Amino acid sequence: MVPVAVAASVSALMIGICYSILAVERGERVRLSRAAISTFARECAVHWAYAALWPFAVGESSPTPSGPTLDPPKSNTPVLLIHGYGVNAGCLLVLATTLRRRGFRWVWPVTLRGRGLDAQAASLADRVDRLRQVTGFEQVDLVCHSMGGVVAALYLQQGDNARKVRRLITLGTPWRGSKLAVFGRRDEAEEMLYGHPRLMALGPLPVPVTSLYSRADHMVIPSSSAVVDWAETVEVPWCGHMELLFSARVYRALVHLLTRPAPGEQAATPVEVDAAEPELPGLSPAEQLA
Repeated sequence: MVPVAVAASVSALMIGICYSILAVERGERVRLSRAAISTFARECAVHWAYAALWPFAVGESSPTPSGPTLDPPKSNTPVLLIHGYGVNAGCLLVLATTLRRRGFRWVWPVTLRGRGLDAQAASLADRVDRLRQVTGFEQVDLVCHSMGGVVAALYLQQGDNARKVRRLITLGTPWRGSKLAVFGRRDEAEEMLYGHPRLMALGPLPVPVTSLYSRADHMVIPSSSAVVDWAETVEVPWCGHMELLFSARVYRALVHLLTRPAPGEQAATPVEVDAAEPELPGLSPAEQLA
C-alpha cells in the first residue's frame, strides 16, 4: 500500500504544480474555491483510474463489434478513439464502453505506435484502413484526446485520407501546442511546444472539426491554444485534461455530435436528447456546456 500511496501523492503534487503554472501564465492568484478544489480532486481521481486501466491496453487490440450479430439498417459510423501524449488506449476504455452501451456497434480504442508526430500519423493511417476493411464502411469518425487531435490533423492533410473520415472530434487538443511540452521526453514533445511552426501552419481541415476544451485544463497552456477559428469550439467548464475522457458531460456531447448529420447528409431520424439529462447546447462556438 505504501508504494501506491506514494505514487498517488506524487501524481496529485504534479497536477497541483501544473495548475499553479496555469494560474501564473494567466497572471491570476491561486484561489481555493469549491469549483477549483472539486476539479482538482476529480482530475486526481481519473489519473489514478487510468493508472489502473493502463495494463489492460498494453497489447494490440482488434476492432470487435458489440451488440447484435447483424448490423441494424442504419448502423452508426465506426468510431476510432485516439489517445494523447505519453499514454496508451487504457485511458479510452471507459469512453469506449460508454459509447458501446449507447448503441455504437463499432468502437475501437487504439494505441498509436512510433516516435514523433509523423510516425504516429502513419500508425493512425493503418488503424483507419484496418477499421474500414473490417467493418465495410467507407468512412470512420475520429475522436481524439489531446495530442491525438494534432496527429489526426496531420493525417487528414496527407494524400486522399480525408475521404476516409466523416468527422473529427477532439478533446483538450492544444492546436498551437503547450508550454508544458518543454518537460516532455518523447520525440513528439518538441513538436508540441507552444508556437511550433508546424502547429502554427495547421489550417482548416477538409472534414468537419469540433473541438471540446476547458479553461481548467492544466496541460494546455495557454488555454487559447485549444481554440482555433476553423473548428467548431465548445467549452466544458471546470473539467481537467484527463477528466475529459471520463466526464458524463463530455459523453453526452459526444453522443450528440456522433449522431448529428455531417454537412451534406440527411438524418434518417432526428437527434434526440434524453429529457432526464440536462439539455445539450447547439454546440456552436458561442455556446458552452453547462
